[in-house]
Amino acid sequence: MKRLIIALSVTFATSSIALADTPGMADFQRLCKTCHGDGSADTVMGKKLKIRPYKGRAELDKARILKALTNGVAPADGRGEMKKLDEKKLDASQRDAVADYVLSLTK
Repeated sequence: MKRLIIALSVTFATSSIALADTPGMADFQRLCKTCHGDGSADTVMGKKLKIRPYKGRAELDKARILKALTNGVAPADGRGEMKKLDEKKLDASQRDAVADYVLSLTK
């Protein structure tokens, strides 16, 4: 039993480390998760703002995501506003990593 607990602990620890190393994920978790959740937008704020899930959104490309991060998104079709993120919150390389991470959630 003790070996099983140790093996499970090691497995979970290495899984967590691998997830934390995903570029853009930490910044997404810090700045985007409140509204976008895990990409499903199934959060209180996601529902309130009528955010659409990322999965299956073929119209999302890296340029569009970077534009949203840099300029924000104006309210449209009853959906709420996404405020822009200034350089103090995300520099250009961090925005790029977050955009790649968001693209990974569309699949």
